[in-house]
Amino acid sequence: AACHEPIHDQWIYEVLDRLWHDHCIRCVDCGQLLTEKCYTRDGKLYCHRDFYRYEPGTAKHR
Repeated sequence: AACHEPIHDQWIYEVLDRLWHDHCIRCVDCGQLLTEKCYTRDGKLYCHRDFYRYEPGTAKHR
C-alpha cells in the first residue's frame, strides 16, 4: 500500500500504479477523502479545488 501498511480491506484501489486503502486516498493539501475522483501532479493526489488552485488546465483524474 502507498502508506506501507498491509491491506486487509475488502476493496483495494490502484492509483498512480500503487495500491491504496480506501481511507488513504486523500488530497495532500486539505486531507479530503477522495471518493469519486482525484487529480494527480508529481505523484501526489489532490481534490479538484486544490489541484486547480495551483495549475489550471492540466488535470488527470482516476
